[in-house]
Amino acid sequence: MAIHDLPKKWRNRAHGDAGLLACADELEAQLKKAAGPWEAQTLANAQREHILRALQNTDWVVGGPNGAAARLGLKRTTLLDKMRRFGISRPQQ
Repeated sequence: MAIHDLPKKWRNRAHGDAGLLACADELEAQLKKAAGPWEAQTLANAQREHILRALQNTDWVVGGPNGAAARLGLKRTTLLDKMRRFGISRPQQ
């Protein structure tokens, strides 16, 4: 990456190694702060949790224009297949 591709505040600092190191340290600190305290998880676990949240937010309505499938951008049958594969079923009330 060329110096002129960096934002102006970083270009001004990027004159010399000390400036570059300060920029790298600042960027690393910002990325760590943005990352948050989340645990690393597998893609499958993240997908399962996302589906569960969508189902809970829709009161377990899977299909229809306001259902979980629409909110997730999936076809109803695709969501049902993912629910089956992840072992997700509506809890008994």
